[in-house]
Amino acid sequence: MLAILINLVLSIGAYLNRKLTGLGAITASIVGYLYVLFGGWPAWFLLIFFFGASIIISLVKKTLALNHDDNSLTQTEVSKGRSAKQVLANSILGLGCLAGYYYQGNPLWWVLMAASIANSSADTWASEIGILSSKSPLYLVGGQEVAPGLSGGVSILGNLASLGGAFYIASLAGLLTNFGISFSAFLLIFLSGCLCSIIDSLMGQFLQAIYQDDQTQVLYESPGPDRHLIRGYPWMTNNLVNLLSNLLVLGLDFLLMFTFFN
Repeated sequence: MLAILINLVLSIGAYLNRKLTGLGAITASIVGYLYVLFGGWPAWFLLIFFFGASIIISLVKKTLALNHDDNSLTQTEVSKGRSAKQVLANSILGLGCLAGYYYQGNPLWWVLMAASIANSSADTWASEIGILSSKSPLYLVGGQEVAPGLSGGVSILGNLASLGGAFYIASLAGLLTNFGISFSAFLLIFLSGCLCSIIDSLMGQFLQAIYQDDQTQVLYESPGPDRHLIRGYPWMTNNLVNLLSNLLVLGLDFLLMFTFFN
């Protein structure tokens, strides 16, 4: 009962502060309760610390009043808070791992859950902090300059932020778990986040849908009036890229852990 109440209060607070949409708040409340149910409070705290850090970084970025040149080749949509899809893209895989932990009792599933959150954290920090770079990001393949905010671009600042996001979750996982994790598990969580950020960038460059406005030539990541698809697949959204890159790396983590750690 306490878990339900706490998750409801936090979700309502996030909604009132426009950090979550209405459906996003409902989804976050349910997901939060399930994290407590399947993984205990340590798993819940790990998830909350991830979302909390993401919100703080977003607020700091907003405070800096980052303004791009009007001639920028990309345009970031006005955010109305995290949607249900965004919440699930960053938490559903970890929840699946916790279900495995709950029914099998194998702590490796808990470590996989932490790796999943580290994957999301590394990508989120890279995106939120990388856009503050004074130098234009580059594509990993080809090295062409990319307009700030466009998926697929990487920068030194963004890469460092990615390392920080992965290290943050790996460290918290070691502190929060009640059974402790080995250095090897810590390293796997950390490297998982780093690798996921790279895979996410590659998928953003080659697969994610990018649209161009016919009048202004500005690039968008979502369809709209007078916009036509210039790259990627229309069904490959940023949320799906985040989910699939996380799933791909988590699959590799699974093979490594249950082959060499079990």
